[in-house]
Amino acid sequence: MVSKKFSALVCAILVLPATAHAYVDPGTGAYLLQLLIAVFGAIIFYISRPLELFRLIRSYFTKKSKENKE
Repeated sequence: MVSKKFSALVCAILVLPATAHAYVDPGTGAYLLQLLIAVFGAIIFYISRPLELFRLIRSYFTKKSKENKE
């Protein structure tokens, strides 16, 4: 098990802010926005599309097997 001291240290590191001397330019912001849109689109595609793909593949093989029987 994780010790209580380690858990407290991790929580303190995550909660206490540190100064970050960084600059996020507009190009980086646009890239991050594009990345979020792409991830959202991929999630939507893969939630709805696999059922259609499965049906298409299944119908392809069932048609082939019916043709082979005749």
